[in-house]
Amino acid sequence: MRAGALIAGALVALVGCTGDIDVPVEGGEGAKRFASSVSPMLRSACANCHEGAAPGPAFLGAAGAADDYLQVTSSARVVGSFDPAKALLLTKGSHSGATWWTADQASKITDWLTLESREVGSGSADVMAQWAGCMTLANWNESKIGQWAAKQTDENSTCGGCHSDGEYGFFANATSDTMFAQQRTASGISSFFQVSTENGEREVVPAFAKLRSKCSGAGLHPGAAVDDEYVEYLDRFYHLTRAMLGAGTCEPPGYKTPTTPTGPTGP
Repeated sequence: MRAGALIAGALVALVGCTGDIDVPVEGGEGAKRFASSVSPMLRSACANCHEGAAPGPAFLGAAGAADDYLQVTSSARVVGSFDPAKALLLTKGSHSGATWWTADQASKITDWLTLESREVGSGSADVMAQWAGCMTLANWNESKIGQWAAKQTDENSTCGGCHSDGEYGFFANATSDTMFAQQRTASGISSFFQVSTENGEREVVPAFAKLRSKCSGAGLHPGAAVDDEYVEYLDRFYHLTRAMLGAGTCEPPGYKTPTTPTGPTGP
């Protein structure tokens, strides 16, 4: 089967694999406050880098504002489980040329997070953290996804040559066990995965659009083959991990640290 067909099949099949997630109900006061005071700021300051195939983690989801609320509230890291002191929306600071919030803007985000916390409580589930708990070294090796570190570019380099330590938010260490450990961290998991709400539910899917954009030579990134065996490796790892989730045989949800043991060697 061609890699392009694998991608199409994966995108069609991504339905209902995450279980119940404790998040705000769309249409509540929190959702209304987000739409009126927070969403316009995110659209202006963040959308260019953080949605669709843009270079940054796609915490705003697909292009356009329609799925922003579902996407933003899907990540406990982004909203800090609705604790303003822990939310990346407030703690990240200026980065990649983006000017950080004014005091008034930060106050609006804080007020929104506080409202959400009152509505649903803290500790909302993070589907990416859940996914990290389902990733195993055995499935990693079986799928061959670690070979992405050796993927060649048209400038006679490899992904691992530039991204061994997570440069530009993509982790691809030439040592496969190290690369696996990188992918289970809060910053590394978005190298290959993102949250989708396309079907009205929060679920983890392969970040095919971002990877295709980068491999096509977007921005200053060197070009590389797109729909090749490496995409098949990612598709295979996704389905193996999803099977772990469906079978209920994952570790407890939670991001790992680079020094965390690589974890279970098999389902």
